[in-house]
Amino acid sequence: MSRLRALAAAAAAGVALSGCANPDAPAPGLASEGTSGNAGEPPAPAPPRLPDQDPASLQATAEAAVERFAAVYTNWDYRTLAVEQHALASISVGAARLQARQAAVSARNQLLARAHVWSRGVILSVSRDRARPGWWVLVTREQTGGSGEYRSLPATLHVTLALAVAVNRGWAVSQWQPQS
Repeated sequence: MSRLRALAAAAAAGVALSGCANPDAPAPGLASEGTSGNAGEPPAPAPPRLPDQDPASLQATAEAAVERFAAVYTNWDYRTLAVEQHALASISVGAARLQARQAAVSARNQLLARAHVWSRGVILSVSRDRARPGWWVLVTREQTGGSGEYRSLPATLHVTLALAVAVNRGWAVSQWQPQS
């Protein structure tokens, strides 16, 4: 029996010395301290920061960011709509930037061009949403006009919810949600 124990001990020592280990275990030094994840898997790298994700201009306050976005959003005509949508994308982040980029792609609408459609808006009120930090409630009066079916449209009131976020050393709009 002692020979069997000695053989088993030698085999165990051989396995330990040969470096046999879990092939899925991370190599030493790959995982950083305090990272969570599945044992044996290295943490995923952070997504790269693209330079075009930074707004072209930031505002000094959240309220100013909302007002700046509203001024561009409500004032355009069929010739400048694509440019204005690109401007909105350049001064925003997140979902608001994505919406503006998508709108810029579809801005060259033949119906808008044929009818010479335009929009003019003024901000009537901007106030903090008391229920949700960072959110703003904006009321504008907007007049849309042009020829054909766009002639003589009445000015209407619009309510928009906007989320302003701190970016670097300023503020930008992150979400823009027209309600009416």
